[in-house]
Amino acid sequence: MTFRSRTDFDALLRLVDLRKVPVFQEVRTRFGGTVEEHRAFVLIDPTGNLLEFKHYVDPRMMY
Repeated sequence: MTFRSRTDFDALLRLVDLRKVPVFQEVRTRFGGTVEEHRAFVLIDPTGNLLEFKHYVDPRMMY
């Protein structure tokens, strides 16, 4: 899932921490300093699926 709002992305991160949701990959910045720069993290759902959440600095990169 890609977030339009950085505020919403950060709110989900806080909720994940508060509720101790299993994290497969901690939040990280990818492609720093480029038009594709974004922050992302990956959660594990109750059935073992991996769910990626991200927010792009440049909204034109959302697809």
